[in-house]
Amino acid sequence: MIVEPSCAFEPLMSASEAASLLHLHPNTLLLWAPEGKVPCLRLGRRVAFRASSLNDWLSEQYTNGAVRAAQPERMAA
Repeated sequence: MIVEPSCAFEPLMSASEAASLLHLHPNTLLLWAPEGKVPCLRLGRRVAFRASSLNDWLSEQYTNGAVRAAQPERMAA
């Protein structure tokens, strides 16, 4: 069977793996998942994440202005 590149299987990530990718705590992702704040897949009681979905979601956050560049701290005079 020949698989087209666009149809290639994408392994699922655990909350720990996805959190590491996003530089977040795994519990943050697990709290956001049921609220629909971050894209995830529910497999029974397990929550899994796709890197491509997280990348699209993060790009959308930048587009919507939800993610802001870090501002340098002002020094007290």
